[in-house]
Amino acid sequence: MAAHSQKKIWWTKLGLSALVILLLGLWITNLKNVWRITGEQSEAVGSEAAWLAIKNDIDRTMSVARGQLNMVSERKQLQARDGQMFLLQLMTVAQREAFEKATSTAATTTPVIRTDCPQWIDCMPGPDRREPCQVPVGCEKITQIAY
Repeated sequence: MAAHSQKKIWWTKLGLSALVILLLGLWITNLKNVWRITGEQSEAVGSEAAWLAIKNDIDRTMSVARGQLNMVSERKQLQARDGQMFLLQLMTVAQREAFEKATSTAATTTPVIRTDCPQWIDCMPGPDRREPCQVPVGCEKITQIAY
């Protein structure tokens, strides 16, 4: 049994070694082609005119991007200014209306005196208590709360 297991291990090692040698051979063969293709491409791109065309293209793209960024920042500044102007106008309108209401109601308004205010409200907690324990509006100085 041990010999059979040793034989399996030996065949596995032999198969893996052959596979590694085959892959290394294919890689080395392909590497020669990669170097050759890369060398041809670098010679074609290496000309001065090609580099100048690439540089001009990048410069043109960068100038367009800068122009768009400037437009965006100007738009944001205009929107901020418009928003500030809107808030200032809104504040002045609100102040004017508040002043008009304060001056018109102060002279014409008389306090309302309620005659139906209870003298006291029973706020004692209990199991059958369902109504809220609140003093009616306008009766704050008249009604007392009993606990």
